[in-house]
Amino acid sequence: MQTEESQLIHAFSKGNNERIQMAVRKYNDRYYVDLRIWYQTKEDPAFRPTKKGLSFLIDYLPEMSQGVERLLRVRNKFKQTVETLGQ
Repeated sequence: MQTEESQLIHAFSKGNNERIQMAVRKYNDRYYVDLRIWYQTKEDPAFRPTKKGLSFLIDYLPEMSQGVERLLRVRNKFKQTVETLGQ
């Protein structure tokens, strides 16, 4: 029997009635990280998941974290470049 549990870890607005949710899901005794865009409509204020997202075994989280740290460094370089051009 397949079982699924989920715990929301963090969510932030993407704008236009959308948000990005970060959750940990347990599925068949394995834990997954789920990064997904959720949306809401005017008719129904409850957020619903879209197919736009990424799910991976929680064991890969350290590698994902390293990648996010590198992305932040690149972002900071771009931000500094843009700020320098604006002066």
